[in-house]
Amino acid sequence: MTTMARTVIVELTSDDARYILHALEQFKKNCREKVDADEDGEGELTHMYADDIMQAKLIYEKVYNAAEPVFGNKALVVSYELL
Repeated sequence: MTTMARTVIVELTSDDARYILHALEQFKKNCREKVDADEDGEGELTHMYADDIMQAKLIYEKVYNAAEPVFGNKALVVSYELL
């Protein structure tokens, strides 16, 4: 059985890209905490969290690499500093 990958093209503003990247970072952090909490690495879901980390990293890189040349690095960082 052959699986055909489908793709979709989405236009993003700098705000869209910034929050997608931020959400991916938070998701990776959450998954990493769950993997780290499983000391022996034998937890039922640990391998799924590890795969999620890898997939989120690939998606992050794809979005970042497309957005950074257009918007610049500073536009893609979520900051909670007061203006």
